[in-house]
Amino acid sequence: MGLGSFFTRFIHRRLLLSFIVVELIIGLIGALSVPLCYLYFAQSDVSGYQFFVLFLVFIIGALTGFEIPLLTRIMEDDLQLRENISNILTYDYLGALAATLLFPFFLIPFVGLYKSSLIFGLINIAVGLTTIFLYREQLELKRQFQSALTAFTLAIICVIGFMIFSADEYINGWNEAIYKDPVIYHKNSAYQNITITQQPDEFRLYLNGAIQFSSRDEYRYHEALTHIPLHQLDSPRRILLLGGGEGLAAREILKYEELERLRIIDIDPAVTDISKKIALIRELNGGVLSHDRVDLIHEDAF
Repeated sequence: MGLGSFFTRFIHRRLLLSFIVVELIIGLIGALSVPLCYLYFAQSDVSGYQFFVLFLVFIIGALTGFEIPLLTRIMEDDLQLRENISNILTYDYLGALAATLLFPFFLIPFVGLYKSSLIFGLINIAVGLTTIFLYREQLELKRQFQSALTAFTLAIICVIGFMIFSADEYINGWNEAIYKDPVIYHKNSAYQNITITQQPDEFRLYLNGAIQFSSRDEYRYHEALTHIPLHQLDSPRRILLLGGGEGLAAREILKYEELERLRIIDIDPAVTDISKKIALIRELNGGVLSHDRVDLIHEDAF
């Protein structure tokens, strides 16, 4: 952002047009940033992925750095410097606060990362389009150029709108590309991306792309996780299990007949829901999540 702010000193003319162009480019790159990351991850080497992400962050950050200096100079003829800086920074900070709250608490849980990227890009493009419309006289552009700029902006909006509309199809194709086994279930919960893949003799659960278990060998982990500590107790009666919403550790714990109550705390109800309803997981965990000795609480274990 500092670099972008520095380079605004070399813009001497057509400040309003420069601001519009910056907004359109930020919107376009910002909207496509996550789809491009998905595409790169699926098609290219993993070793270069972090550099690709940092490159996108650098470009978006530099372009964002153009905004406040340009706005300050655009408004300097209408307001005193004190009012000018106060107004611009007030709206900038309020906008940053709104985006900071909107992104993790509303967009990610309800529409997912892919669509959130496209929606945020649309906001910047809408700012550019609104500026073209409201300040068309001050732009002092030839009618043909202004019409072409407006048409280009509307075309970008249509493309991004189509990408939002077809997002589920794209993500399904992406899942098929990055997982070596066929994907039989995919969902974005309020907390994470949940994916299940299946082969004839095995299925796997992934959370945010990281494998949680394979049905072929999960018992090795869950038996050691539960029986070794429980054998240090004379008679385990009341047990608190933090996490484990798929019910596999609970399956082992319920093998102790003296157990009176098992309380499971898992933050994501979507995980426990599929562990009850999807036959593959329910058969693997023995249906323990519906057992009368089990209390299931959806809270943050911390």
